[in-house]
Amino acid sequence: MTLKPLILAVETSGRAGSAAIAIGEQILAEAAFSGPMRHSAEILPTVSALLKDLGRKPKEIEHIYISIGPGSFTGLRIAVTIAKTFNLANNAKIVPVDTLDVIAANVTTENILPTSSHEPPASSIEHCLSAAASAKAEVSSIEHIAAILDAKRSQFFIALYQHRVSGTEHQTTSHESRVTSHRIWKKILPDSLITAPQFLEQFASKE
Repeated sequence: MTLKPLILAVETSGRAGSAAIAIGEQILAEAAFSGPMRHSAEILPTVSALLKDLGRKPKEIEHIYISIGPGSFTGLRIAVTIAKTFNLANNAKIVPVDTLDVIAANVTTENILPTSSHEPPASSIEHCLSAAASAKAEVSSIEHIAAILDAKRSQFFIALYQHRVSGTEHQTTSHESRVTSHRIWKKILPDSLITAPQFLEQFASKE
């Protein structure tokens, strides 16, 4: 059996920074920096603390994932420097990740449904379930999303994505296959730098 590599992931493309340690898709530990623009001061202590808490060593890191923007030029240089250091020291594989793609990939039916912190009375549970089902159906019909980041000076980084559905086959206990649909966002507009009026002109509904 092939063991999955130990992964270090760092995010320094925006004002808020963070780091995480993972094996495959399982996040073992993660931590955000204490404040905005603390990348250079906190990235190494944060990574060191995460590894220490897990009883792992820097030499065990085999893959390093870094955000490559769009975003802060200084922040991106910090991530690239860290990645090159691990590559030279450990021969760690560098995996560049588009920042806007990551944001889009996190959009699912569940995390864009409206939520409430108040438990409904028993008499309204059926009504709430019906409303949630209707909301889920409406969300599932969304065909496009846009990932947008503030680029300052009245400009924005933006990428546009279109909904795709992929079927993944699973084996059930009765040896019958079932297919689970997964929401996938295919990029149809590459990372762009535009103003708010340009965005509204191109993408706002005309209705």
